[in-house]
Parts: sequence; C-alpha cells; structure tokens
Amino acid sequence: MSSLKISNSRIFGGSGWNRPTWTDCLLIEDGAILAVGSSEIKEVRSEPVENIDLEGALVLPGLCDAHLHLTAGGRSLRIPDLEGLDQVGLLDALRSYADTRVNSSDAWIKALNWEPWRCGLNAELLDRTLPRKRVIVFTRDLHSCCCSTAALAAAGIGSDTPDPPGGMVERNPDGSPTGILREAALGLIHEITSTPTPNEIERAILEAQDYIVSLGLTAVGEVLETGYEQVYRRLDEENRLKIDIDAWLRIDDWDAGSQPPAEGRRFRLNTLKLFLDGAMGSHTAAMNRPYRDVPDSRGVLFYSDDEILSLVKPAVEMGWRLAIHAIGDRAVGQACRILSQLPPAASGRHRV
Repeated sequence: MSSLKISNSRIFGGSGWNRPTWTDCLLIEDGAILAVGSSEIKEVRSEPVENIDLEGALVLPGLCDAHLHLTAGGRSLRIPDLEGLDQVGLLDALRSYADTRVNSSDAWIKALNWEPWRCGLNAELLDRTLPRKRVIVFTRDLHSCCCSTAALAAAGIGSDTPDPPGGMVERNPDGSPTGILREAALGLIHEITSTPTPNEIERAILEAQDYIVSLGLTAVGEVLETGYEQVYRRLDEENRLKIDIDAWLRIDDWDAGSQPPAEGRRFRLNTLKLFLDGAMGSHTAAMNRPYRDVPDSRGVLFYSDDEILSLVKPAVEMGWRLAIHAIGDRAVGQACRILSQLPPAASGRHRV
C-alpha cells in the first residue's frame, strides 16, 4: 500500500452553487484520494507518509473536455496547423510541409485550422502552390474543406457531381468545382482518402492522450470513427488508457435496435451523435435570420422534426443518450422541440 501526502498547497475543492472551498493538503493512497485537509488526514493516517511540499502551488481537480475528437487530434499533431495564418503564410506552410515531410508523389497532403475569415482559398491557389498534388485543407470548424484539382479528380468530383443530401460542392460560374466542399460533401473526399490502420489509430490515441494529460485533462468525450472502438477497447483491456473516454457513435453508424454495450474500465459507449445543422464559419448553421454577408442564406437544417423523432425515439427507448449538434438558433429551437417529446436518458442527460 503506497501513500502520498501533498501539502502546503492551494487545493480547489469545487463550488457548485456555493462559494469555492479551499484546503491546504490531501492524502493519496494506492492512486485514490483518501482524505482532504489536515484534520481529516490526521484522523485516517497517523504514521509518516511520503510528503510533497508544493510551496503554495495551485492544485485543481482533473479537467474534463466534454466534446473532443481525441484520435483525430492525435493524428493532427503530425500535419500542418494553419491557425492564425494569412494566405501567404498558409501557402508557405503547405509548401514547407510537402518539401520536408511528404515522401510519396501520390501522398495525400492534409492540413487543419484554415480560417476563411483570414484568407480565401480555392483549388487554383492550391494547384499553383503544389502542382498535381492531392491537397485537402480543412477549416477550423471541420465543416468545410478546400481541395486541389488533383484531390477533386481522385474523388471523382467534377462539374456533373450532384450535391449530396446535407452538403454542397461550391462551384464557379461555369459549373466547375471551386475546390470548396461543405458539410456532407466532405464525405465525398473522406471516402477515398486512406483509412488509418489499427496501429495508426493506436498511435494517435496514445500521443493525444499524453498531450492532454500534460494539460490536466483526465476525461474526454470522443466521437468514434471507423475502427476506433475496437482499438479503444483493446487499450482499455490492456490498462493503457490513462483517461476516461465517454465515446459517442454517429447515429448513422448505429446498429438499429442494439443497446449500449457494457462499460469497460475507462471506456464507455452509450451516446449517439446527431447533427441538426452545420457551423457558423461555413454559413451552414441554421439561423432564424439570414447571414449578413450571405443575405440569401439562413443555413441548413438537415432533417424535419418528424424525421428526427423516427430516428432517435427508438434509440432512446433502447437506452441510448443523445448528443445533439445544434449551432444556429433555428437548430437549437428544433433540438428543444425534439427533446420535449423524448423520455429522459437512461444514463446521464441528453445534451445539445
């Protein structure tokens, strides 16, 4: 039995609806907090224990990120981050990455966090920067992307490609694609980019886990993609997960009629993710009023109320909880109408 005392610190004990509580020390035994505060520690442990004097440093409970794409975040640690870059900086970052990190001539070059309000982007610009390369640049909200001509061609996206339900292929006046794909149209490009192997998924999970633990996170919500669940369950069984994973399954991937599976040690899956609209940055969030800079658009609602109810009511009755993506006020109103007609979640609460 191992014991550790943390002393001479400012330990935040939470607040709720009351004023915050503070204490100066805590006792940890076999990885669990046994007592908090000097008087309580004396009551449960009289013999000496290993002591760490924090010299007045702050101690916080572990943080929970309730909506995080952990595995995708792990994979993104290896590709360009375009946050804060103007057009010149963005294109330079892509060129530098391709020159130093890409070994194959037919490799897919991906980058994240393009901010359209900082600079425009289209296939022509990508083609001039990286001729004949398959390039995909995702917006910060991950609801849109810009593709090079080679990437569009590899996906079979051209002038005759119809907009998929819930998505849009942005077009030039002559009908040719500009390179911009929005919402469900991203699926056209995802279908033909390489699917990560189990080993690549594992590496992404473990690298992301180490990174967020260093920031003080101890639990996350994670949206599962193809192949993720099996890797998470194996890591959980091998006691290699350091954080709690509250996993969500996209409702389109739900095996209709199935109940939530049994919880693991640090991995549980009892939530279905449903998208009602898009995102502000892509002008696809469903609003009650038109966008100021796109006055002919109020965004997109993906389903009618009746369609949603027919989809989610059986799932809730089977014990699933809902995590509803609703960004615009019109979508939030729809989410409220839907939730008012559903029973409470079997575990926790439905969320928007």
